[in-house]
Amino acid sequence: MGITLCGVRHIPEGIFLKAAEVLASLVTKADLDEGRVYPSLGKIFQVSVLIAIKVATYVYEQKLASHYPEPVDKELFVRSHLYETEYESFIPDTYDWPESSL
Repeated sequence: MGITLCGVRHIPEGIFLKAAEVLASLVTKADLDEGRVYPSLGKIFQVSVLIAIKVATYVYEQKLASHYPEPVDKELFVRSHLYETEYESFIPDTYDWPESSL
């Protein structure tokens, strides 16, 4: 996600290493105690966002991005491009009329 948002055209090994470091740092003691080597699937959304933020920061530090100007708030930048799976209701609003007006 961070690579796409920043417009990286060539993906060097350092980006993969940065993503792996972030992922490894998000594995908790509880995850390891349960035999997991990755964070639980229930945290995938948060994990993806954190990896994208760190990768975006790395990409701009290494001058690999093609989308400029560099966003000041990387978290806001990443979160503003997330796909929302919740929709507003398409059921029309209905109102109860008072008995006196019928």
